[in-house]
Amino acid sequence: MVTMKRLAVIILAVVVFTAVSALSQSQEVHNYLHKLAQGKVDEVKKALPDLLIDYPDDPGVILLHAAVIVDGSKALERYKKIVTQYPASEWADDAYWRIVQYYAIIGDTTNARKELEVYRSKCPKSEFLIAATEAVKASVAYVRSTSAEKKAALKKESQSKVTDTKENKKNKIQQKKNGKDAQVKKETPAAESKAAPEEATEKTVRKDDGIGPKTDKNKYGLQIGVYGSEETARSQVELYRKQRLIANIYPKKVGDADMFAVVIGDYAGKESAEKARELVQTQCKCVPILYEK
Repeated sequence: MVTMKRLAVIILAVVVFTAVSALSQSQEVHNYLHKLAQGKVDEVKKALPDLLIDYPDDPGVILLHAAVIVDGSKALERYKKIVTQYPASEWADDAYWRIVQYYAIIGDTTNARKELEVYRSKCPKSEFLIAATEAVKASVAYVRSTSAEKKAALKKESQSKVTDTKENKKNKIQQKKNGKDAQVKKETPAAESKAAPEEATEKTVRKDDGIGPKTDKNKYGLQIGVYGSEETARSQVELYRKQRLIANIYPKKVGDADMFAVVIGDYAGKESAEKARELVQTQCKCVPILYEK
């Protein structure tokens, strides 16, 4: 027969074992997240199946799994599972930050603002809160700027159509007066037709969108964030440079606001940038956007 004293010892032993096991498990997740930051994606993916079998409901393992998923929407489901089912977990603030970042990057400003408010109320002391706030501000400013540009383009197109209609009407009236169909032909003078065509210059003239310097050859990078503070952007650049990554800041005018885009890499073409996207995503824990320099 088990005495009360012996029962208490058994219970205490179980509690201690559980606590030590949880601590070891948490450290293991930390180690794998560190490996992701170092670009060791394959090593983490190799270890994941066993972790998911041993700890299928552990929020740290769920976060680790989400971090290696390329599809941002599928990763989002797992981050939401963490904050919903494990709100007191040490991984909750990481998950909240990634949820806000996801909505900010895809331009869903309504959900970005909503999730940011939840994040502030649940994790007021989170180290990622400032970056999350900057990401939402940048997303809102960008969406407003894009909407203004679209409205201007539509207005210009509408005015062009009105002008075109007036010209057509004027031409038809002239045709009736002349009693014949008018055919508009553009004739090239003989001197011009024999002249050699002007060689195109090497530089391509493009509209300046205010995002970084323009180069003669098209090069690409992966934008991992846009910040309202140059100091914040610079701290992010230094972080990635310590990981031996090429990282630079590109000033960006978003509406009336001066923003700063952090761009990883210097790729010769789109294909090279796309191949690097998965690796960069695991390091920034975000959804990188293709950026033409």
